[in-house]
Amino acid sequence: MFRESGTKAIIQRIENTTSNGVPDILAILPNQILLIESKFQTRKLRPEQASFQIKTNETIRGSVNKCFTLSAYPKTKRFVVLEFDSLSITEEGIVTENQWSFSLDKEGFNQFLNTL
Repeated sequence: MFRESGTKAIIQRIENTTSNGVPDILAILPNQILLIESKFQTRKLRPEQASFQIKTNETIRGSVNKCFTLSAYPKTKRFVVLEFDSLSITEEGIVTENQWSFSLDKEGFNQFLNTL
């Protein structure tokens, strides 16, 4: 992220040093803070992860800061970004309509950065 963002960035793994549900990665950019749950070939969140993201996104709604899940799928060469909010709470469980797919390469990552 640091190399591709073309700007200063602090990227820190935080999940293991805090409590359950807190995302894996804290990214601090000059004008934005990102909380990123990192997944590999799955979009499934534990209840405490979904709860954290929903509460956080409701709190920061309207700001430039983001809390989301990033799921990598190397076999299909793509990654998916999912954003959970209060509308994600359904009778079927926690489901989000807010998702975007990018190619798992430098171009896809730059497209992702440009959507932030």
